[in-house]
Amino acid sequence: MSGLEFVGLALAVPGIIDLCLKYGQVLVDKVELYRHSDAQLNEKQLRISDHWIKIKTELKFVNSVSSRLAPDVLDHFSRLLQQLLGKIEAAIRLLDSLYAKSDSWRNKVKLAMTGFTGVKKVIEELDEWQGCFSNYLMLVTLVGDNAIDLKLSESQQTEGSQALDRIQRIRTALSTPVSKRLALTATEDPAYSQRTLLRDSGDEILTTPSFIVEYRSISFPTTSIPVEEQAKHLADFRIDIFNLAHVLAASDPAAMNIPKCHGFIYNSDKHRFEMFYQIPTLYGPKTVPRTLRSILTAKENKLGAFHSINDRFRLATQLAQAVLYVHTAKLVHKNIRPETILIMEPSPDAEKKTRYPYSIGTPVLFGFSKVREIQAESERTGDQDWEKNIYRHPQRQGLHPDDKYNILHDVYSLGVCLLEISLWTSFVFWDPVAGEYRNNGDACSIFEKGGSGNGSAGQKPKLKPPKEIQKSFIRKAQQAIPRIMGERFSRIVVSCLTCLEGGLGNVEENLGDENRILLGVAYVDRVLTMLDEISV
Repeated sequence: MSGLEFVGLALAVPGIIDLCLKYGQVLVDKVELYRHSDAQLNEKQLRISDHWIKIKTELKFVNSVSSRLAPDVLDHFSRLLQQLLGKIEAAIRLLDSLYAKSDSWRNKVKLAMTGFTGVKKVIEELDEWQGCFSNYLMLVTLVGDNAIDLKLSESQQTEGSQALDRIQRIRTALSTPVSKRLALTATEDPAYSQRTLLRDSGDEILTTPSFIVEYRSISFPTTSIPVEEQAKHLADFRIDIFNLAHVLAASDPAAMNIPKCHGFIYNSDKHRFEMFYQIPTLYGPKTVPRTLRSILTAKENKLGAFHSINDRFRLATQLAQAVLYVHTAKLVHKNIRPETILIMEPSPDAEKKTRYPYSIGTPVLFGFSKVREIQAESERTGDQDWEKNIYRHPQRQGLHPDDKYNILHDVYSLGVCLLEISLWTSFVFWDPVAGEYRNNGDACSIFEKGGSGNGSAGQKPKLKPPKEIQKSFIRKAQQAIPRIMGERFSRIVVSCLTCLEGGLGNVEENLGDENRILLGVAYVDRVLTMLDEISV
């Protein structure tokens, strides 16, 4: 985009926003005027007004910071604003056609036949538009400009808008001093000694009656280093933990699907830091966490799926949004897999239809034991655990990965998880008799023929080469997903699985952008927006 084009766009966006604000108020006034003519419209009036309050708040914020935004973000905002203007004008015409002459018998018939459907469609379209707009709005978090923080804080700009509240939480956490209160002592949790491993969490997540606990072991550069260097390494590690805890302490699990950190302790006996997260009470004080892996391998699945396909779309969308929030907090996760995705469920005594297998709870992305800041140096260290490596891009598998870890590697991991969610089966299961992980070859074979990983007697399984595993996943996504969740969802998963091969656009351009705004735009475009547009 040329300089003149950018200037034109920067001037055009405020103009479109002014029109949206003008006609949006006309829509609200029309609803208020006509609501007494129809009980159904009267019932929907509050929902339309509530949507408009949130949209108006977000439009005014974008208007105030438009001169600070990158050209690509402005371009997308411009297109979305034109869409909104078109939807508002269409809604006004619909209301006038239904209610302006509601005394005539023709209009009464028309109102009875199409009125409720039309108004319901207006609400659905406003809801869908706002969800898409909110995703692009999150990219404002990546803009390093203090003027944006000032605009957020002025006149309670975030009032009524979850998206602006999330932006403010993350930006505040990134710009304010770290709170020393996050360093806890074991005695602060009376049930600390009751820590138990969460089933199917890969021995990485523990629970107490009050908290979910993750640990991050300290690895020294060499096996024998001087005591002074050990102390410095520990001090540096502690700073990293402080920074992570500080960012996650600002989270809102209900809105962001990432956990809220209560603090951490240093366990000197086991040479590790333990991070304490409040159990998200999404279903009241008795909310129960379980891993996505435990749900995908649940015995109830043998009888088929009892939950709605909409539950899977919602699960996929919330996970994809959680990944966006992690990245806008300028972190790379490095550990996205079903063991680190916890599903919050109602208590066992809750109504049966609200719990699995009849309903899927709300996901919260955990597994922050390997997370680092985007700009921090990648250690290029890995492991030989095949059950973890299959969730990593071929560039990042094995003890000594080829490439430095970047944001796109997280997107690839998300793609593998979305593939399992669409098939509603697990590629990995734990064999308690053999005491090892096995591959579910029926879902997607990742082992060479003749060494399947399913327990051939006396034969050691041989994993396929990383590139071949990636190809198997892509084929499965292209062939199996369309029959289950549709062509659009299939394209989303393939985009994630090929994100380092151009699935989200030019890789060099995306990763070369210092603020990662281009990559953020591509991710919102080809993953989140497409997920929002899927209707069942």
